[in-house]
Amino acid sequence: MATIEQQNFINKLGIPARADFERTNILPSLIIAQGILESGWGKSALAINGNNLFGIRGDFNGESILGTDKDIDRNGNPIPVIVPFRKYPSFAESIKDHADMLTKPRYLKVVQAKDYKQGAQALFDSGYAGDVNYPAKLIEIIEKYKLHEWDQVEIYHMVVSGDTVSLLAKKYDSLIADIKRWNYLNDKYVIKIGQKLRVK
Repeated sequence: MATIEQQNFINKLGIPARADFERTNILPSLIIAQGILESGWGKSALAINGNNLFGIRGDFNGESILGTDKDIDRNGNPIPVIVPFRKYPSFAESIKDHADMLTKPRYLKVVQAKDYKQGAQALFDSGYAGDVNYPAKLIEIIEKYKLHEWDQVEIYHMVVSGDTVSLLAKKYDSLIADIKRWNYLNDKYVIKIGQKLRVK
């Protein structure tokens, strides 16, 4: 069970992560768990001084802070280096920037993940992290703090020509019965162009 401080942090990450879900299809639970794990609940120097939750290098709109990271030398040994890290105006910008990075082709399986377990494994398989225990750590955080509840996001679709309830159910991986129930459709479930339907 989360402390009040932890729950406040979860909410601070969860709200923008959920808002980004419709744009990126990346599960909010994954983003929140990554933020918790990689920033030490927002207590890392990068998070405190630069709102940088995920340790992304470089600059953001020309803003950066210096921090310590590890590179690999010719012999494969880790060596400490001082490099610029992106400095964000808020956690929300850090989350959006991170989500944008995860929409690159190499992370396609993360975007396609149907649940947090698939997503956690996809992050590792895509080369996001070198720690073989990274997926297990994310899953443990998600389940301990019930972060999967943030994945229950309602999605709406504006009906266009050619749409049918069965096609929309297939497209959004939903059940026809659920779409009918959510939208109070009768057994004939006739839908009209321009109609806004809940599909997830």
